[in-house]
Amino acid sequence: MGLRNYLVKRALQTVVTLIVVLVLMFVLFRLMPGDPTIFFIQPGSTPEQRDTLRVAYGFAEWQPAPGVFQRGSYATLISGLYAITLNIQDSAGTNRTVYAAYVVPRVAPPGSPVIIRDVAVAPSRHVLAGTTVTLSAQVVTGSSATLSTLQAWATVTAPGGAATNVSLAFGQDVFQGTYAASSPGTYEAVVEVFDPATSNHAEYRTGFAANVAAADLAPIMYVEDEDARGAVFTAPSPSSATNAQVYVIVTSQAGSIQRITGSVVQPDGGTQSVTLTHPLIAVALPEWEQLGYYLTGMLTGNFGNSFTTGRPVWTEISERVAPTLLLFGSATILSVVLGILGGVLLGWFRGSKGEIAAIVGSLFFYSMPIFWFGIILLYLFALTWQFFPKGGYGCVTSTGVLMTGVDCTVDILWHMVLPLFTLVIVNFAGYILLMRNSLLEVLGEDFITVAKAKGLKDRTVMYKHAARNAMLPVTTVVAIAMATVISGGVLTETVFSWPGMGYYFIARTLSQDYPAVQAAFFILALLTILGNVVADVAYAYLDPRVRL
Repeated sequence: MGLRNYLVKRALQTVVTLIVVLVLMFVLFRLMPGDPTIFFIQPGSTPEQRDTLRVAYGFAEWQPAPGVFQRGSYATLISGLYAITLNIQDSAGTNRTVYAAYVVPRVAPPGSPVIIRDVAVAPSRHVLAGTTVTLSAQVVTGSSATLSTLQAWATVTAPGGAATNVSLAFGQDVFQGTYAASSPGTYEAVVEVFDPATSNHAEYRTGFAANVAAADLAPIMYVEDEDARGAVFTAPSPSSATNAQVYVIVTSQAGSIQRITGSVVQPDGGTQSVTLTHPLIAVALPEWEQLGYYLTGMLTGNFGNSFTTGRPVWTEISERVAPTLLLFGSATILSVVLGILGGVLLGWFRGSKGEIAAIVGSLFFYSMPIFWFGIILLYLFALTWQFFPKGGYGCVTSTGVLMTGVDCTVDILWHMVLPLFTLVIVNFAGYILLMRNSLLEVLGEDFITVAKAKGLKDRTVMYKHAARNAMLPVTTVVAIAMATVISGGVLTETVFSWPGMGYYFIARTLSQDYPAVQAAFFILALLTILGNVVADVAYAYLDPRVRL
């Protein structure tokens, strides 16, 4: 089989393997008992944030919410009355105005002798112009006076600015009075309570909105049966204590509702603009659609955004590939070259005292925990003798100024000395032992005896015949090891604070950053498969007996 056909065949096998792996991950993660979204939805997230994540990761899709209501939000940082004026426009060009009111109560100071605890407006639903509303107030007093001895009234200011005093009579533990809302608009009501015996006084600012009758709104119509709160109302935001929402539920006989916009007048006179839209809700997708979305995202590199930074995971990974390639690529090349040359020398001088000493030394470094060796190097060369930096990537002066050009390159290489030395010493020991054992096995083969019988020089027999065949098992190990270059060494990069993939993976794992960790393992699996392909091609090059 030719190299091209082989690569095409292996590419197809790689795709199939990745799909199988992803399907297994999907089954284990998405279809296990319980709610799998708890793994990537952070505690304290708002319902909107949770739905956004569910849609982003293929668990659900956006669909228009049931009903025709439209909703907008505005900030409520100040206590008092918020007067909302909204303009409705349909596709036929009809414009109508509706009103809403929202009250943020002012908390009375502790120890106040008279407290107006609550003021209610009835009907609490959608109020139309011409409706008589009832104002009721609950009062608490800390004096010995009974509630019936208190005087209570409300000053109601109509939209045109005219003020009316409404007497509030005491009965059934509340003070009540009525007021006829004659015109559409927002009404401000200031409820006051006075204690004649002590001259203590309290007030409570509230308000309500009245809208035009249904006949005057035509061709736009109120929809009264969609929500028990009426066709126009405000309510606290379920996801924020400093926001409120205004709802308008209308249709048009002349066409569709095109736009609802307006303004909010705050208690301090400031204004906010507000735009109402029909909201979308996250509707769960069936499992087969979730699988298709999951496979498409993973195979196209759409890993989502990091929970920690909010940035795309692919962007963050691409920024850390260069430091990891520089460190681990250099370490792998040096380890392999030194390991192969050292293994050949040990095989050449087999049985000597130098071979025994080299084997003992290689076993010592090969079995040494890499994090322990890195800490020892840091302690000696960075903390004690201060020959090298304590960690990091470099390219920044002690005052925080970024370096450029040759200065930056030299500083990066200077920071890389200790982690590079750690990796090379620990890794090349394994290559030495593997190359030596493989070479000793090859030296006993018949073709080596034949080569010597032909009168070839020992150097030629060793390097051209024995060493080349002995490199076959080393090639497999090297090819697979190259797949770990991108993923980086978690322990090494953590010890030396090297900003590569390994340090990134452990930091994101500890912070439960699911998208980043998922992308990391997927890339590692892909590179491992590619490493096997490289090993097969290298096998065929080194040993003509191996056919692709």
